[in-house]
Amino acid sequence: MRFIGTLALASLVIGSVACSASPASSAAPPATPPSPFLTQYVGEYDAAAAGGVQQLLLHIDGSFEAVVDGQTAGGTFAGSGATRDASATLTTGDGRTFTATFRSVFPASGAPPQSFVDLASASGPSTSLASSWIAGSEAMCDATQGTWHDDDPDPATGLDCTCGEGHLYMPSRGGCVQAGGSSDPQRLPLPDDDRRRAGTYEGSHHVSSITLAADGTYDATIDGQAEHGTWWDGRTAGLLGGGGGVPIACTSARHAFSATLDDEGTVTIRWTADDRETLTMRR
Repeated sequence: MRFIGTLALASLVIGSVACSASPASSAAPPATPPSPFLTQYVGEYDAAAAGGVQQLLLHIDGSFEAVVDGQTAGGTFAGSGATRDASATLTTGDGRTFTATFRSVFPASGAPPQSFVDLASASGPSTSLASSWIAGSEAMCDATQGTWHDDDPDPATGLDCTCGEGHLYMPSRGGCVQAGGSSDPQRLPLPDDDRRRAGTYEGSHHVSSITLAADGTYDATIDGQAEHGTWWDGRTAGLLGGGGGVPIACTSARHAFSATLDDEGTVTIRWTADDRETLTMRR
């Protein structure tokens, strides 16, 4: 399933959400921009399996869209206002309400960090949706000229990373980005070194092919299944290249993995320390 919006084109965010749905008599309240702390979770989340909630797309103006059982729903979301409260209430246009709680995961395997949203309703099982972007980290903050607060979050916002005047901390856009008013900010572009290595790579292990587009999206066939995701400068995820190669991080609803692009037309994907594969660019 293709996204409602595409990170590379400017309309996502990150997180994990625990939701309980219940009917309500009133329509969604007017949209209001989320707090700086919740802004770091604004973006797109997608489910790996069919059925139920397939997608949640949060916008910087406080509105959202979702795909539930193949149907599109929209509404607004709002947090409690507490400094480090990673939750929000979502209200659809027809008055249904959801409680959302966000989380980010940093795998011990060295794979890129990713945000998730866990959705639960009174009438069905809980569902986890994954961000198709890298979760925020010290590396991302530093790479985009933010200020990392180590073990002492900024007391005014609760954020671990704060940005300069006129900028927002939005990992779904790459880190500290220029604020765009009520419009979702553009994603930060890939470095030239990354974009010049865009192309289609072919292999014979887990990945039979992966096409890295210059806009930061990718299409791949992994273990026989087609998937669409995004790829990023790996240095924003704290990844280091090997042998002069350029590190990248790839994220989708199904996978998060690191890789190295070299000047010889190959990409080496690292699933674990013992599971790697090399793909060759199609000429």
